[in-house]
Amino acid sequence: MHARETISNTEHERSPRIYVSVISLSVCGSLTMLYLLRPPNVDPITIWPYWFWSLPAIVLSAFAVSSRNRFWGMMTVGAWFFATLVVAEEPAALARMLTQSPPPISARRPPDSMRIVTLNCAGGDVRAAAESFIWDADIVLLQEAPAAAELDALVATRDGWQSSCALDPAILARGSIAPVPVGQEQAAFVCAADITLPHIPSMPPVRVISTRLLLPSLRTRVWLPEVWSDGFEARADREEQMKAVAGFAREGLGTMPVIVGGDFNAPAGDSLFRVLQPEFRDAYPEGGAGWPNTITNDTPMSRIDQVWVSRQFEVESAWVVRTQHSDHRAVVVDLRLVRGH
Repeated sequence: MHARETISNTEHERSPRIYVSVISLSVCGSLTMLYLLRPPNVDPITIWPYWFWSLPAIVLSAFAVSSRNRFWGMMTVGAWFFATLVVAEEPAALARMLTQSPPPISARRPPDSMRIVTLNCAGGDVRAAAESFIWDADIVLLQEAPAAAELDALVATRDGWQSSCALDPAILARGSIAPVPVGQEQAAFVCAADITLPHIPSMPPVRVISTRLLLPSLRTRVWLPEVWSDGFEARADREEQMKAVAGFAREGLGTMPVIVGGDFNAPAGDSLFRVLQPEFRDAYPEGGAGWPNTITNDTPMSRIDQVWVSRQFEVESAWVVRTQHSDHRAVVVDLRLVRGH
């Protein structure tokens, strides 16, 4: 009788822990599917890196492991850990860092290639824009750019450079710039230009688009209905902006290679980028080295600054550089024209 009571009490003590593990595993599976599929209108969750949710879950699950709950507890920890390795971009980046380092800041671009830099200037700091010249860029995409007069004065100090400005983004180039007209509303988030680089004879004219999309909802209290309503509204506006960006990009595809870059205010893998596919691809997964995230400069948690390129380009290398005068890190990409184009 005493033995039966002991077994019954043990099972009673175990059952709540098992239920917690089952709930945690269900959340893990649901969250993983959300990040793999990236459906629209779940920005309040997926705007954050996967590990933003999974690391606290791993820690809490580890603390919940006991001698009476070892199997379920370890299975829960393992499930969260494995899902993080599969879904998050950072583990793969850490693995690459063991075998492949990004070029030094002073590295010159390879011959016959073109170097692109994109950088958010943190509210129009001209020092951030000037910093982009350190990386031997041929084309610079700026967001939260300084005023047009400041950029004109900046490029006047550089031989052969020109600038083109919209209301927020801007483009600098070591060559000739032919601005592409955009509407007054689009000028708030798009700067487009057709660029010729005479110092790279093998490079044809290139359409370049610099953009900065609206911010998503960054409220983390996902159990509140107003967080989701704000997220839906912001998502709709951002999707309209992205469609406009893709439209300007596709206009140039018939006659020239195209580059789209900037501060998308959306993490890598977001479904917002599907409107650019399949004609364009993210440069970093193809040629990336080093830590990929760009925001914030001091604690880079998310890769919202990106460069997308058309099929005419081969990505030689892509890396992220710490900056001195911005709250974002800069993205540097070396591109070579694919033979036959």
